[in-house]
Amino acid sequence: MFKLLSFANAPAVVRANQKDSYFESSLLKQLTELAKAVKGTRFVHKCPEELRTLATALYLCLTTLVGSKTLGEEYVDLVYVGRNGRRLPKFVSRLGFILAYTLFPYGVRNLLQKLKSGKGRLSELASKLNYVNLVDLMNLHLAVFYFSGKYYHFAKRLFGLRYAFGYRVDQNQRQARGNYELLGLLIVAQVVFKNYSNLKDFWDKQETAPETGDLVYGYREQKDPVIDLADPGVLPYIPENSRTCMLCLSLMKDPACGECGHVFCWTCIHDWVKERKECPLCRADMRESQLLPLR
Repeated sequence: MFKLLSFANAPAVVRANQKDSYFESSLLKQLTELAKAVKGTRFVHKCPEELRTLATALYLCLTTLVGSKTLGEEYVDLVYVGRNGRRLPKFVSRLGFILAYTLFPYGVRNLLQKLKSGKGRLSELASKLNYVNLVDLMNLHLAVFYFSGKYYHFAKRLFGLRYAFGYRVDQNQRQARGNYELLGLLIVAQVVFKNYSNLKDFWDKQETAPETGDLVYGYREQKDPVIDLADPGVLPYIPENSRTCMLCLSLMKDPACGECGHVFCWTCIHDWVKERKECPLCRADMRESQLLPLR
């Protein structure tokens, strides 16, 4: 019969997650080096999200899926229990959590990118969804965790995976450690302020932007690209061997560059710097505000 354990508090869960993030990063680095040796550097630059998703899935499959603790859980001595804490989660729940945690965010990102690159109302809707960032929704869920100490990730809430201490807990010491309510409050305030400002500016721009396709917070409000380097007469000062985007490997559309001078498609480099604040070629510092569209 399973012995009822004490649910883990937020500080312990955060420490375990930080350890796991470190080991996942180490695994990703090794996986990237392997992919570079087998498939080449171009493949690594073209598929960073796929490699990151694979590294996370591999780490969880070797630990959580087979019923073992992750290295972070081992470090803090945490175990998975069900919603009521009276039984261990079944294999199906663990598998569902891994699939939701790794594949769902990857699928949503790719779907939105495809919609934005298309035409019609779906493309416009995808661009507007960018202003209500899905990352902010996950941050709100994180704030809820800081308030309650339950379910660090949304996928764990979905499949009922909670953490419990693997040892007997001194309740007086547990209370003395405190919690993260203040941090949760700051996250909520940040998300609300950020999205209120973005949405207000977005609708103000929508009312005043001309139909020719001005840049609105980093996105062109138009159906077709203004500058397509497939046409040799467009921006002739760019040499023929430099007109291909090194991220999508196609002739550039709406070319843009950072302070380092490397040129990419506007959409490609904008999506890149949202995840990594560096040039994909030379690793120089690069921010969204530094991107310059070429004319």
